[in-house]
Amino acid sequence: MTHPPTDPPRKIVIRRTAPTEARAGQHEAQRPPQPSGPRFIAPLSQQIPEPEAHIPLRKEVERPHPLTGIARSWIALFGLVLVFGRDVAERGLGSIAEMNPFLWVILGLVLAVVLFNLAWGLIEWRTTTFVADDEEFRIERDFLSRDSSRIAYTKIQSVDIERSLPARLLGLSSVTIDVGGAGGKKLEFLAKQRAEALRDQLLARMKRQAEAPIGADGEPMELPPIPELPPAHTVVSVKPVTLFKGVFISAFLPWLVGGLAILGVMVTFGEGFTFAALGGVVFGLGGYLWTQIVNNWHFHLDRVPDGLHMTRGLFTTTSQSLKADRIQAVSIQQDYLQRLTGLYRVRVTVLGLGGGDGQTSGLVLPYGTRDDVTRVLAAFWPGIDLDAIELHGQPSRARWLTPLGFRRHQWGVDDQTVVAHHGWLSRTITLVPHRRMQSIEIAQGPWQRRLRVARVFLHTTDGPVSMNLYHLDVTQARQFFDEQRQRARIARNTPGEPGYLSALPAPSVEGLIPGS
Repeated sequence: MTHPPTDPPRKIVIRRTAPTEARAGQHEAQRPPQPSGPRFIAPLSQQIPEPEAHIPLRKEVERPHPLTGIARSWIALFGLVLVFGRDVAERGLGSIAEMNPFLWVILGLVLAVVLFNLAWGLIEWRTTTFVADDEEFRIERDFLSRDSSRIAYTKIQSVDIERSLPARLLGLSSVTIDVGGAGGKKLEFLAKQRAEALRDQLLARMKRQAEAPIGADGEPMELPPIPELPPAHTVVSVKPVTLFKGVFISAFLPWLVGGLAILGVMVTFGEGFTFAALGGVVFGLGGYLWTQIVNNWHFHLDRVPDGLHMTRGLFTTTSQSLKADRIQAVSIQQDYLQRLTGLYRVRVTVLGLGGGDGQTSGLVLPYGTRDDVTRVLAAFWPGIDLDAIELHGQPSRARWLTPLGFRRHQWGVDDQTVVAHHGWLSRTITLVPHRRMQSIEIAQGPWQRRLRVARVFLHTTDGPVSMNLYHLDVTQARQFFDEQRQRARIARNTPGEPGYLSALPAPSVEGLIPGS
């Protein structure tokens, strides 16, 4: 009897870190000649400023909102009102004199926390300033020590707005500026309208700086003017019915039924009933439902001139900015129960995307139909047509390694991107454009060497999306390895963002999941 070899897997690895994305628009902008002769001067109410006229921003010093302290001390205020306010409302002011001394201690501690937060908010309001001008965004704090944070617009990767429930009640928002590896800067709190205007200002200047033409001396030339921003266009929105359908008719359903059955047995027969077991079931199921429903409530993806805005949340509303040219990889997912409802989820790996938790990070479509997937893909990669990519399967001998998912493990490549289909119960389609690939790897285990197959991994920025091609023939894997390195090199050396990632018609996703 022949025993399988026991030597450890060997890997052939070649890694190449992609250079930083070249700034788009390196060509000198040409101004059209101005007409000569007399000009008609319209009445003042009808005059429209010329788009060529660039008026620099005033270096106006601004401060956070004066209600910052109240927004920060909301937990203590809520506890104070809940515990003591209810007692006073039910029993009157006479109940204060009858309170236990221990409750007086708690009341004192809560009041101290509230007063400290109010005082600290007032101090921060008086000692924190920020300035947004044409060159940079600056945050200065001058209390016990002086701290000045200067953020160049070219370093900004995203600008996010968060509104907790107390902040929403007060009409306030916090602004987080993500600058990648250098960390982010958070500005708390601004009025809602000012926070949105500041985000639009920062994103517009970030784009304007990136598109600044370079002169012959290598220095940036005069920056183009900032045009008037048109209103946002909603790409896709998730209705409550779709959200509930996607959450409950999914792979979560068996866990939900099992958890409710365990609760029913514990309550009915008293078997195994403990507060620890009850808490584990309740918090396990409730935590997942809270993450999926509350955090994704009223999700909508909007397209704006500076990129994309994702807004979600029932109590705490977050609005994330997303630049399409920083998306590295996309995955389209559908589990075995979602095939009954025809819903999909879309995740992306984004360079510099901040915020979110393990369930919502990189999620650009919580639950949606095929048409929703089409619109989401068209919002950032409109020129990639999945239907036009020819798919290849595994060699027949690889059936021993993936007997159930053999027919689902497919891959394809064209001049623009690599696509991989895999999964038996839960199906996933992964896309990585050649321009976004950072390294490629071939791996072979003992059984794979015996069957003369290998797996190929394509690496991008770390994130929720990863790509691997299952069990290619060894010769085919080596050929793909060499050709993909060449395709990635050519794509990275091409100046500017290619048209298929930004300017072509939207692809169709009919037949996206074969057999669905």
